[in-house]
Amino acid sequence: MEHTVYLYCAWIGCTLIVVQIGLQLFGLGSDTDVDFDADADVDFDGDGAAEGHGNVFFGIFSFKALAAFAGFFGLTGLALMDGGHAPGMRIAMAAGAGFASMVVVAWLMRGLAKLGQSGTLNLNNAVGKTGTVYLRVPASNSLN
Repeated sequence: MEHTVYLYCAWIGCTLIVVQIGLQLFGLGSDTDVDFDADADVDFDGDGAAEGHGNVFFGIFSFKALAAFAGFFGLTGLALMDGGHAPGMRIAMAAGAGFASMVVVAWLMRGLAKLGQSGTLNLNNAVGKTGTVYLRVPASNSLN
């Protein structure tokens, strides 16, 4: 029975991870995990005022992290069964490996999220600054 649980966890978790990676490589996947930054203020109602802080546990319990937990839990349990370890030790070590994989995935996703740029230009930041013009600027009120 224990072998079957480890086998199913490993199969489901690793399959989900491979499918997610494949979809992202071909641009078909989307980032639908909850994106809360524990250090950032969160604007829940869109009025521009921050109502609170994000929760770090939302990053740890994402779909990617849960798939990693299932995969590593199953693979570690199977490996420890073949090694002849006691059942209690197998379960504890497999759960520890699964939790460690969740934390690593959350840490990696947070690092990847910091690499992104908004690309939104705030014109108020450009007032009084020197810039380079790449297009021809027409004279006042002229269309040419």
